Amino acid sequence: MGIFFKTSASFAIAVVFSLFFAALWAGAASADDASYEPPKVDRSKLTPPPTYPPAAQWSGEQGTTTIKLRITSSGRAVRLGVERSSGFADLDNAAVAAVLEWHYLPAMRNGESVSDWMTIDINFRLPTVVEVPAPTQVENDPGKLICRKDFGITGTHIPSGPLVCLTQRQWDKNRQQEQQNKNEADLKALE
Repeated sequence: MGIFFKTSASFAIAVVFSLFFAALWAGAASADDASYEPPKVDRSKLTPPPTYPPAAQWSGEQGTTTIKLRITSSGRAVRLGVERSSGFADLDNAAVAAVLEWHYLPAMRNGESVSDWMTIDINFRLPTVVEVPAPTQVENDPGKLICRKDFGITGTHIPSGPLVCLTQRQWDKNRQQEQQNKNEADLKALE
């Protein structure tokens, strides 16, 4: 019985001391956390979005890639890796390529810049397909403004170019010019 009491008393003292030091450490940590700012992307500089690989779009690939990177006290990304994959290597590679081009602000602790890790989520979402009426469905008003999404490569269902707005007259002129260019190319091919 006496041995159990001594062991229990030692255990109780150890618990009290560990709780005391845990509280002391938590207080110190919160004081440090109050003067800590994590590293972040420097939005004052050019931060182009990742290029959505065309093959990934055509395959219908989408997802989120989480990149973990080490930012030095001077704001440079020195180490990085894919922490969570989108499930598609081409999307993950595009995300890595993009974050390597960005500029960063280092973490700050007590007013001094320090090196630290950060994570960035890069979302790849397929663009929304815009339904645009065919030219035969539009009134034949030469001054009316008509907007169409450029589909880039023929046969795809994903608009890849910008939204182009022209008058009916301009669309007709463009169509005539394209036909003339095609005819000239056909004649050159026959020579």
